[in-house]
Amino acid sequence: MKSGLISSIVMYVLMAISVVLIALSAIEGNEGAMVDGSFTGTIITWTLVILAIGIAGAVISGIVAAVSDTSNLMKTGISVLIAAVLIGVCWALADSTPLTLVGYEGSDNQSPWLEIADTGIFLLYIAGAGAVLSILATEVIKMFK
Repeated sequence: MKSGLISSIVMYVLMAISVVLIALSAIEGNEGAMVDGSFTGTIITWTLVILAIGIAGAVISGIVAAVSDTSNLMKTGISVLIAAVLIGVCWALADSTPLTLVGYEGSDNQSPWLEIADTGIFLLYIAGAGAVLSILATEVIKMFK
C-alpha cells in the first residue's frame, strides 16, 4: 500500500470523526448539549488529540527527513533553533497577572496557565503576521517578474 494512500485514508477518517462531533453538537441545539456543555469537553479533547497527532507527525517527519538526507540536517537545526527562540521571546513577553473574571472561581486563572495562553496568543500573532508578509512578498515578487 502506498504511503500517500494511507495518509489520505487517515486524513478522511479524522475529518469524518470531526464532522460527526460537530454535527452531534449542532443537532442538540438549544435544548441539549450546547446549553449544558456536555459536548464541549469531548470537542476540546478531540482538538487536543488532533493537535498531538499534528505535532507528532511534524516531529517524526522532520527526524526522518534529517536522517535520510544529512544535507537538510543544518536547515532542520536552524528551524528548530528559530522556533525555540520565538517561543522563548513570546514566553518572556507573557504576563501572569490574574484576570478579573466575574463569576469565575476556577483554578486556571493563575501563573502557568496565563503565561501559556499569552505565549500561544503571541505565537499566533507572529504566525499571522508572517503569513500576511509572505503573501505580500509573493505578490510583489510576481509583479517584478
